[in-house]
Amino acid sequence: MGNFPSMEQWQRLYDLAEQIKALKPWMILAETDLFGVRDPESGVDSFISVMGSGGEHLAVAAYIGVESLFQFWMLQDPDIGAPPEMVLAIRQLQLSFEDRDDLDEDDIKLIRTLQRKYRGKQAWPAFRSFLPGYLPWQIDASEASLLIHALEQTIDVVTRAMKNVSLLEPPDDDTYLIRVPKVIDGALIWEDQLIAVQPPKPAEYAVPIRSDLLEQMKKLPRRKKSSFEMEFFPLPQPVADESGRPYLPTVLLAVDDSSGMILINEMIPPAVGLIETILQVPQALAKGLVKLGYVPGVIKVQNPMAAEMAKFLQDATGWKVKQQNELKMLNSALNFLMSSMEMGVFEDEDDEDFNAQALNMLHEMLGEESEEEPVRHRGPEFVQPAKSGKVKTPAKTKTSKPTQVYQLKITLKDARPPIWRRVLAPDNLTLNQLHQVIQVAMGWYDAHLHEFEIAGASYGSPDFDFGSDMKDDNRVRLSQVIGKNTKRFRYTYDFGDDWVHVIEVEKILPYEQGRVYPLCLAGKRACPPEDVGGVWGYESFLATLSDPSDPEHEAMLEWVGGEFDPEEFDIEEVNAIFANMSKR
Repeated sequence: MGNFPSMEQWQRLYDLAEQIKALKPWMILAETDLFGVRDPESGVDSFISVMGSGGEHLAVAAYIGVESLFQFWMLQDPDIGAPPEMVLAIRQLQLSFEDRDDLDEDDIKLIRTLQRKYRGKQAWPAFRSFLPGYLPWQIDASEASLLIHALEQTIDVVTRAMKNVSLLEPPDDDTYLIRVPKVIDGALIWEDQLIAVQPPKPAEYAVPIRSDLLEQMKKLPRRKKSSFEMEFFPLPQPVADESGRPYLPTVLLAVDDSSGMILINEMIPPAVGLIETILQVPQALAKGLVKLGYVPGVIKVQNPMAAEMAKFLQDATGWKVKQQNELKMLNSALNFLMSSMEMGVFEDEDDEDFNAQALNMLHEMLGEESEEEPVRHRGPEFVQPAKSGKVKTPAKTKTSKPTQVYQLKITLKDARPPIWRRVLAPDNLTLNQLHQVIQVAMGWYDAHLHEFEIAGASYGSPDFDFGSDMKDDNRVRLSQVIGKNTKRFRYTYDFGDDWVHVIEVEKILPYEQGRVYPLCLAGKRACPPEDVGGVWGYESFLATLSDPSDPEHEAMLEWVGGEFDPEEFDIEEVNAIFANMSKR
């Protein structure tokens, strides 16, 4: 890590953070409304993403370099099924607004030193550096300089975008608005440039293994009847590197499949990226075998990526690699290790689903063809084997186009008189995108959790604290769950207020090229205010508003913002938002 930022840099960062918080850029920009800022010192372009349209994480991220940009777009592809937190594995700097309890002691001390005061939730600025394989860490002086430029230009762009929504609508998917600095008469002047950003040059990946280690392994005796269970996984406890920066090391574990004895336990330090980390597995395995003194006849694995890494050594070892659904002895050993370290164990209850996801990720990483056509994204394709035996990145794929459109009627259950919307939604939307459509059409602010219940299955944002069987709605498209036998399903928003929406599939229509989707066709009555207490609380709220003599009338009117018309529904506003969504 470089030098600690100066007090002048910190003062400027907190000034900018307060301006951004007041500006509330997440109210007009989605996470995917990216623009660039060129660093005056390095000349490297960072790409700015504003987070917080859902209200859960308010932040401004600067993804550093073209490679980080394309990694970001890769993770947006619903066919990849990457969990949202994977975005934190991309090289970036981030300003976020946290609760006080989420800050480090160093953050609190710095805020006090700067004589800054903050109150409430999501009000306390935090500045963090993200590196692949590492935990978020304090920024250094050079990162502070880059972030200052990025935040200054974010304020400029957002301020103008509020007046001109077309500012961040480039002519094509490869072109970005980039703020470029120039030095004129000794002063730094910034200007807008529309720049076509090309994917990074094809990267080649070689498996790093020492030749002397490989030769030692080849000379080891073979025990053909011996069988190992092997996997690699991130250790759920941070380890500090030489600079003190914490990271989650990858651990390679191999056990005897009959006794469960741990035979190989090697720690793999973080590399510059996920692929580079995985490609260190063969060397760690060879190192462990040399320490052990012999080579088994069979290696059993569960994770397809572990199978590929074991196969890399197959010519040198002569072993057979078997992939199976469960590694009983290894899981027992893992439980013992974790409990002895007082960490607890994370167990994946759906092994079949885990294997399928792991296999898909491996195929994508190696560029192997899958049965389904991937969705186009503004990012690189996945790596695939080159003729040299190394791995390179190819070009983009084509868009997955809609073929049908569903006419859906969304009705708020138990609301009297009825509150409803009628929308058109193309069949290639994911359920999470339909969630966003419902939020806009109804008038919610996406400030709470949600759940779809379709044909006995539950979809939403899986949360391990609930321990449910909820499936990730980012990974499922409408065409996969709506069919001849599915004409009605439920959508619940805010598990506290319990707003249940009944969704009816009224018609299945052909997709019309050139028509804007999604589209709201009709609707009645205003959406209830957030956190009003559900349907029954809303009835009480309306009764209080309609009675000026009610002792709670003035307080309730102030709480809702001074006015509220339960009969109002602005379809033009809804469709204007939909039109903007369709351009992303």
